Amino acid sequence: MSTRTIFSRRTLQFGTSLIALLACTPAMAQSQDEPATESATAEPEQDAPAQPASNEEIVVTASRAGTGGFRAPTPTTVVGSAAIEQRQSITVADVLQEIPAFKPTISPGANGVRTQLPGANLADLRGLGSNRTLVLVDGARVTPQAPANNTGTGVSPDLNQIPALMVERAEVITGGASAQWGSDAVAGVVNIILRKQYTGLQLTAQTGFSTYGDGLTKRVGALGGLSLMDDRLHIVAAVDFSESDKVGDIYTRPWGAREYQIVANSAASTNGLPVNLIVPNVHFYSSPNMLITGPTGYSLRNYEFHSNGGAPTPFVTGSIVSGTAMIGGQGQSQAKGLSLVPGIRRFDPYARVQFDVSANTHIYLVGSYSMLRTEMNPLPSRITGGTIRGDNAYLQTLYPAIAASLGANGTFTFNRVNYDFAASGQNGPAIVENKTPHLAFGAEGSLGANWKWDAHIGWGKNIYTNATAGNGIRQRITYATDAVFSGGQIMCRALVPGSSTYNPTAAAGCVPINLFGEGSPSAAAISYVTGTAHARSVYEQRTAAANIRGELFDTWAGPVSIGAGVEYRREEQTVTADAISAAGGFEIANAGPFHGKFDVTEGYIEAIVPLLKDSAIGRSLDLNGAIRVAHYSTVDTQTTWKIGASYEPVEGIRFRATRSRDIRAPALFELYSPGSIANNSVSVRNPANSTTYTANIPVNLSIGNANLDAEKAETYTIGVVLEPRFLPNFKVSVDYYDIDLKQAITTLPATSIASLCNAGDTYYCSAFTFNPAGPPTALSLGAQNLAGVHVQGFDAQLAYRFPLSGISLPGRIEMTVNGTYTQHVIVNTGTGATPIDRAGENSTLNTYSTPRTRINGSLTYRVGGFSLTSQMNFISAGTVDNTFNTSATTTANINHVPAYTYLNLYADMTVTENFGFFASVRNVFNTAPPPLPSSTLNIATNGQYYDTLGTFFQAGFRVKF
Repeated sequence: MSTRTIFSRRTLQFGTSLIALLACTPAMAQSQDEPATESATAEPEQDAPAQPASNEEIVVTASRAGTGGFRAPTPTTVVGSAAIEQRQSITVADVLQEIPAFKPTISPGANGVRTQLPGANLADLRGLGSNRTLVLVDGARVTPQAPANNTGTGVSPDLNQIPALMVERAEVITGGASAQWGSDAVAGVVNIILRKQYTGLQLTAQTGFSTYGDGLTKRVGALGGLSLMDDRLHIVAAVDFSESDKVGDIYTRPWGAREYQIVANSAASTNGLPVNLIVPNVHFYSSPNMLITGPTGYSLRNYEFHSNGGAPTPFVTGSIVSGTAMIGGQGQSQAKGLSLVPGIRRFDPYARVQFDVSANTHIYLVGSYSMLRTEMNPLPSRITGGTIRGDNAYLQTLYPAIAASLGANGTFTFNRVNYDFAASGQNGPAIVENKTPHLAFGAEGSLGANWKWDAHIGWGKNIYTNATAGNGIRQRITYATDAVFSGGQIMCRALVPGSSTYNPTAAAGCVPINLFGEGSPSAAAISYVTGTAHARSVYEQRTAAANIRGELFDTWAGPVSIGAGVEYRREEQTVTADAISAAGGFEIANAGPFHGKFDVTEGYIEAIVPLLKDSAIGRSLDLNGAIRVAHYSTVDTQTTWKIGASYEPVEGIRFRATRSRDIRAPALFELYSPGSIANNSVSVRNPANSTTYTANIPVNLSIGNANLDAEKAETYTIGVVLEPRFLPNFKVSVDYYDIDLKQAITTLPATSIASLCNAGDTYYCSAFTFNPAGPPTALSLGAQNLAGVHVQGFDAQLAYRFPLSGISLPGRIEMTVNGTYTQHVIVNTGTGATPIDRAGENSTLNTYSTPRTRINGSLTYRVGGFSLTSQMNFISAGTVDNTFNTSATTTANINHVPAYTYLNLYADMTVTENFGFFASVRNVFNTAPPPLPSSTLNIATNGQYYDTLGTFFQAGFRVKF
């Protein structure tokens, strides 16, 4: 039986999943009691996390008031620096994305045709979107990556900008935390804790490549630090440089060469096949030579031209043609030329200087700069439904008989994929750069034995640029294609005075183009109809905060402690673009210029009240509560809160529970973006005369809405932690989570807006512009607080380590398991349609789709300076779409995705105290991903969960001085 089918039965009940969690030797959670080997903890002990380099006090993200031995009721996972080294990770994201609670929605292997942030790594807990997971560095907000075009991409910090060598640990709070940390902490918080002190110098170098000889990765990093002035001045700095080559299109992989796509079968009622067909050998219903597609009944329909002027030849169509996709036939996939993985170059210097003013007061200055450059080949220019008229000059010259048969006013339609617009045959490149400088100045100290304080001010700026070359300009292609004879010369009709399309201003400089046959367009014509789309976004963030925490007084059960603070944040974004992009004129990578800003002033307080301590009814009982009041310049005053309890009836058993109200304030682009305009056919009733009209009108559904409110979520968690005394170094936890997100910001499709208007809703009727005669002339409606997502599930984590001395063997074994079972992901799109549960969907067809069960884990053997780790990543069986085969209009030939298991191996050898080397093999069995094509992104699988590179080899070394 193959590895892929070991777990081939779908996990339907949590009990089954829990057995799998505890029976497997995978995952990634480990107790923090042993800092030298920590990876990620199943439940961090707040009083004993991975020890930092200095003797500073530890504050764990789950509570801002925690002192002493308090253990917060919120589930927390901690990833230490040893885990990053063990996984040989170039970025901290590589390790975090292994935690099953994360969904790698925006990651280099999952971005498909997106040209906005092709190399980004954004944190997305519970699959609710990266904009609902708050990312902090040392407890402070960091500047987000803000693309000029936010289609399918949120505004969130890119984990790539954090130098991995500086990371001391990463704390992941899987539960609402807006009361403690503010907006965006709906699904949880990722707090990256960086080193404050370091003595010595460490150099790291590594390289890797795939089994197919591509994807070459190189990385060089350095970490250094020293202490001066009698150990009062501490300097630590790091620099990380890495570069990885882009990987070619689907034809570079055997699984990709099978050309899987999803095809909508419009003839299902007559051909007896399902409506949705997921099949191999799906080709582009188009041709680089120009394919005649209509009108229906035209004798030359499905013929293609050739550059030699010879007679058109029949185009071999597939068995089913649907839109631009066909099953079989000649040609290749629509995804031809699209990079599987973008090329990435990172440069991340960081420095921190701390001066101890006194034993109780420290001041510090932090400076960092991140440069991320990504390059990919986007889809080539294409013309779908173009028109050639009978008087076209090139048609009359090359094919006079066809021109004569059409007559001057006759037309035919065509499809063409313009591979010949690029000299190399590959479109682009699309180059995205993010440059992010950051500065912070702060102070911290203590007031007596039981009180701590800190304050800081920060500034950061993200400068985003996007340059997508070889980009087709839609209107220019239309002008250039419509070429006619005028005065004995071939000219664009739009430049001929008196013609029906005469427009000398818009068509200025038009160069006629010959599209009859691949290679026919002249260089001048290609230069006219293509260009480079330029967009720039500057996002600036200013922050200030002051916090205090300590113990108010002692009770019979211990001290009552509090944490309180005030914060201020101002964010501002300016987007600029070239004139064509701003008008939405390119085929891809358009951006609408806008400027927006907001500020928020916040205050919070959190308290921990112990009620029991070594009593007859329990060893401990702690209550935890927090409240935050924030005043936004955009959404007014918002109040969030959280309550929780942690109860330990006997030693080794602890119960925990929380409930919280969390929010996400709208992003600037959701408030102020000008959106983009496309022409769509809409049928709507004019309320003025009660007449229904159908018209093809300009539609803008992505425009910002300054009247948006904050999203709100109710979150519950309840769990148990077991640490039996009879089994030292063993820990297991199980937690239930329930996040009910309401007023989620969404955009409605034109059909839904028209339906709501037709039903008499005047608000949606007001989104239409009607002319005096009655028909609609335009539709414009911005984002709305209408959607909702309700997520429920279980997390289970296990950590166990034991020496082998009991069986007379050297070394020890470390086993860790981290798994998530998603019970429900009920999505309300806000259109009035019945909500749909997306849990158990393994594809990318629908937003919020999530596999039912994910398990990640490891089994490590350590002896002396050597360690060997086997890691497994399990994705349960699931569906392509939970609505498939539920009605006559949603039938599908495939709606089952088998379970998958990936195996990775890591080895690390410390040769001397100052030198060590490491190596790894990921996806050992070169397991190919399942066919899970996207209907919109032209990709053949789901790169969020399934590996697209194949077996990947890596090796490197570390040197310490």
